[in-house]
Amino acid sequence: MGTLIKKYIDIVSENTDAPMNSITASAYWLISSTLGYWINLMDTPAEHGTRCNLFVLIIGQAGITRKSTVMGYASYVYRTAWREFYQKVGIDIDIDDKFIEEFTVEGIADQVQSAIDSGIDDFVLMTDEFGIWLARAGATHLLGSKGLLSKLYYGKGYKQSLSQRGGKKGTREIPEGLYWTFLGAMQDPELYLTEIDVKQGFLRRFLLVSSTDDDLREYKPPLSYERRFLKDKLSQIAKELCKKMLDIYNFVGGFLPLDTYCSKSVESAINEYDVKTYNEVRNIYTPGSVISRYMVTSWEHILKLTALTAISDQDKRPIMLAGNPSFYLDNTEHFIIARDWFDVVKQRIFSAIETISVNMQNPTLPSMDNVANRIIGAINRAGGSVTTGELLRSLGTTKQHIKPYLTTLVEQGKVVPVYEITSKGIIRLFLDNNKAKEYVNNQLTINPKTVIRILDVNSFDSMWK
Repeated sequence: MGTLIKKYIDIVSENTDAPMNSITASAYWLISSTLGYWINLMDTPAEHGTRCNLFVLIIGQAGITRKSTVMGYASYVYRTAWREFYQKVGIDIDIDDKFIEEFTVEGIADQVQSAIDSGIDDFVLMTDEFGIWLARAGATHLLGSKGLLSKLYYGKGYKQSLSQRGGKKGTREIPEGLYWTFLGAMQDPELYLTEIDVKQGFLRRFLLVSSTDDDLREYKPPLSYERRFLKDKLSQIAKELCKKMLDIYNFVGGFLPLDTYCSKSVESAINEYDVKTYNEVRNIYTPGSVISRYMVTSWEHILKLTALTAISDQDKRPIMLAGNPSFYLDNTEHFIIARDWFDVVKQRIFSAIETISVNMQNPTLPSMDNVANRIIGAINRAGGSVTTGELLRSLGTTKQHIKPYLTTLVEQGKVVPVYEITSKGIIRLFLDNNKAKEYVNNQLTINPKTVIRILDVNSFDSMWK
């Protein structure tokens, strides 16, 4: 299956050692901010359908995950494709007017008011330092900015009342129905984000794409003869992208979105995947946990990724349904491609949000429920038992920070500690008391002289110093 997403990924991955997650994320954003403009998903709970925009946030260590590099490649293809498109259809628009990099309420509103006069109705929010913006988001001049970004994701309008003294304009306004995409990057999320960002819905708008050391690819030297041809290759992708944009534009007769529907098979596949994710989250975390709150709208991400995979398929075309220009998601292969990538992203999301919910650098202590969810989730993922050392490494925290929460779980009977003397004393943690007893009995069967026993809370507290 030939998709522009795959073509873009292949070219970029040959020229950078950035993690594949980062490259793929930039590819989906690129299609969302171009072809995705014409997609309106009609089978969703939204009254007038759901636009196919993505807010992509790439997370990773500076200098290693090459966030700025992949953002630069995606931005170049975006600008080249739209510039050629506007030239072909005879519209005079400056591409730079579509980019917004300072996210104050006033800055966004003023740039929009200026740009829409020239016919622009789609905008790109872009920053490779989103963490720095978040760190300043509580400042007076940025108050309301997070709420505004949440509104823009759904294409909602915004109106701010201003003083009319001295003949000044009395309102600052962003009209409804504009098409917004976001491509940003940041380092460790726990440095900038809080549980409140998840609970209030701000973070759910973002497709979090995180990379770890396991995702790092083979080193590529900074200088390469082959990169001389990179610009030409990216320009070719932009030409192919522009051609698809023109085909859709001519098919619908302008900028009206295509009503987009799912076949029964694709609808069932997405619903079944959502049920699986729902059960996966519920089996590890409580319904009110921050991860549960984030994942409640994961179906929307997987639906958009499926639609973007389909619209980037070079063999896929719009159709007429009941006399209306439409797009039909009828190939489960597009869903499978999106699902397989989102499966990887999903596990990284769990890890990223867990570090947010147990923010060890925040002087405000996290809630017991959230820390408990994280501890229990780590033990579950390890197969139901884990040593204290393995737990600390999994959570990326210290004994000092986690011990009060773990001791409480032992006291509540939700975690069962087993002490065992091997070359040195270790404590293994179980979620099931019967499994703990079974482990003790098995070890004694293997070696009756083994020193091993289940600890009560007082023994655990005194032994795990």
